[in-house]
Amino acid sequence: MKELGFSDGIQNLAEGNIALPEIFLPILNLDNYYPWPPFFVPICHAEHDIVSYGVVNHPTETKRTPYFAALYLERGYCVEISESEIQFVDFLAAEDVIATGDETIISAAVTNLINTLSTTKIADLRAAAEKSSILDDVLLSLDSYKNRVPAKFHNKLNTNYTGVFPSRGANNTCLYEANYYNSQNYEDHFFDRKLPWLVENISQVDLERMVSQYILDENYVEAWFSICRPGVNVQYAKKVTEKLLSKIDIRQGTAWLAAADNDNGNY
Repeated sequence: MKELGFSDGIQNLAEGNIALPEIFLPILNLDNYYPWPPFFVPICHAEHDIVSYGVVNHPTETKRTPYFAALYLERGYCVEISESEIQFVDFLAAEDVIATGDETIISAAVTNLINTLSTTKIADLRAAAEKSSILDDVLLSLDSYKNRVPAKFHNKLNTNYTGVFPSRGANNTCLYEANYYNSQNYEDHFFDRKLPWLVENISQVDLERMVSQYILDENYVEAWFSICRPGVNVQYAKKVTEKLLSKIDIRQGTAWLAAADNDNGNY
């Protein structure tokens, strides 16, 4: 996490040095491994749902900023859930409090997490959860979420989104990100779906042909975005990522290659 610009606190959370609320499974020693796509750096995933939480990072050459995200592998999309480290911590804490079904019960793990990594007061979190059991409402009532609202929760507001998650016309994005808008029934002209890496249904053969041509033409960013899509074989993505590592700055690339070493499935 530190190589992506995040603090020691987030690094410690990712490494398991700070306990997660119990509804989340930590990503330690690959005990809870999923075939994540190479743009995703996992921190934990939900115990009762196929959703992972972590950081999305694209190569420096894409001019994209890393952000905290929820990745829904089975649904084929990801979305920004936090615009800051404190928001991410508050997100995890609020999820746990809501899951207990009793806002008066704040676990020791949540208390320690908030006191260690957030500026939010436990009393404010409890008060927000007493007013609503809906995650969006709880988070948007916290001070940490009032001035910077992530993409996942922005549709509750009547203001323009100004964060780093790809929005209208930003085609330096991958299909996992573009698919979020489809999942929420937004109009489909947010992105240019004629761009090859944003076309939804292509075969593995056509994908490999497209990526090979991008690499031959030294269009390395396009090759990267092309493999960051649902349904790609992990071993094929490894071969491409290995080629791209010497061409563009993929800060999590080496770690992803090691984690995916023996995986033969698709992400």
